[in-house]
Amino acid sequence: MSTYRSKALKDYKAGYNRSKAIKHFKKTGSFKNRKDGSGHKAGEIWAERKEIDPTSRIQRYSKNSPSFDEGVYKYKQSVKSRVLHKMDIAD
Repeated sequence: MSTYRSKALKDYKAGYNRSKAIKHFKKTGSFKNRKDGSGHKAGEIWAERKEIDPTSRIQRYSKNSPSFDEGVYKYKQSVKSRVLHKMDIAD
């Protein structure tokens, strides 16, 4: 494992795999929840308030909450799909 990768994920709990989480989201349209999904919802709300750019390549917005970051990811994807939908309607 490269130093960059281990440093990037050092604050997440052991066993978290972002690529698996993203694949699950793309397949099912949702992320897996351990509790009530409040971390995902908080990430979505925060991203909307901050008007996070959906094309931003940043993946980590929280120091130790993968679910928050997944919520931001979900927000980005919803904004992208709305933009594409508007473009389809305009054509």
